[in-house]
Amino acid sequence: MKKEEIISIVVEIIKTETDCKDINYESHSAKIAEWDSLKHVQIIAETEKRFNMKFDFDEMLGFESVADIVETVHSKLNAE
Repeated sequence: MKKEEIISIVVEIIKTETDCKDINYESHSAKIAEWDSLKHVQIIAETEKRFNMKFDFDEMLGFESVADIVETVHSKLNAE
């Protein structure tokens, strides 16, 4: 899967989970008030579901931005 496709899906997930429409690849969780700890878990769960993968604890703790999630998904998909 191309990185652009992953970006599109992850952005869609975060927009849906946070009800925030101004999300892009550079968006950071600290700058999105709606991206709280509960939403973080929901974003991770939906991302795992959509890409049929699991993240380990350290990966989940490292997700501070859209880019962090996209890069991890992209790496996991290309490792298969």
